[in-house]
Amino acid sequence: MATDTNLTTQRPLAAITGATVGIGAEFARRLAREGYDLLLVSRDLARLNAVADQIREAANVNVETLSLDLSEDQGNSRLEAELADRPRLELLVNNAGFLLKGDLTQADLEGLRRMNTLHMEAPMRACRAALPGMMQRNKGAIINVASIAGMVCSPGNINYCSTKAYLIHFSEGLELEMRLAGKKVHIQALCPGYTRTEIHARAGVSPRDIPAGLWLKCADVVDYSLRMLKTRKVVVVPGGNYRFLTGLLRLLPRTWVSGLVHREQRVQRRRRANKDS
Repeated sequence: MATDTNLTTQRPLAAITGATVGIGAEFARRLAREGYDLLLVSRDLARLNAVADQIREAANVNVETLSLDLSEDQGNSRLEAELADRPRLELLVNNAGFLLKGDLTQADLEGLRRMNTLHMEAPMRACRAALPGMMQRNKGAIINVASIAGMVCSPGNINYCSTKAYLIHFSEGLELEMRLAGKKVHIQALCPGYTRTEIHARAGVSPRDIPAGLWLKCADVVDYSLRMLKTRKVVVVPGGNYRFLTGLLRLLPRTWVSGLVHREQRVQRRRRANKDS
């Protein structure tokens, strides 16, 4: 772990997983501008340190880096110990994740296991480690980065959708527990749609496959998340188009939604087949 030399500050601390690119890196830059010290977590130490150096140059805050693989037990155990020992921790952003496309019978089993651990077990364990201190101080918030994919079932993507659905329900339940305990600790499930990050490119999703109006900017996603954090709204969907779509999904029977998704998937597969031919 690389740390700053001067850590004796009274600034609040934000811990962010998956902090090297995309939404995680944008959270780091934004929270540094708002005066948070940072604990940045990612597997890629070189990129992690590069992001930390950029933030140190741009903002007068302390930045620590922690290189961990949160798809493995050892990485999660280390993060639990770190979060439990942070008296200034006021915000935890569980953002680490990846996209693995392919029908279940064709997908790599080890990749599916890693996804389940990273998307479900890692945030659960991080929340469990961070919450006692937040509850004792009666102050803090946790943002679990889910997805609107957690609101639908998408063939060729079912494990990703299922893990994100877990994060949504987990966050809703955890918020209820905080309210029942009378604690001013807020839990948010951030549910962006297609966002301009590396996650889609790594999974082979081309921007040309998605209508331009459905792509979100990381800065807009983070801005909306932090604004909604003040409202105690739990399930947060950035982007007017996506809020309309998800609102419509809640009104339609699930069989209709499944039918619409099935039809769209057939259209996309036909397009890909035509491109390959």
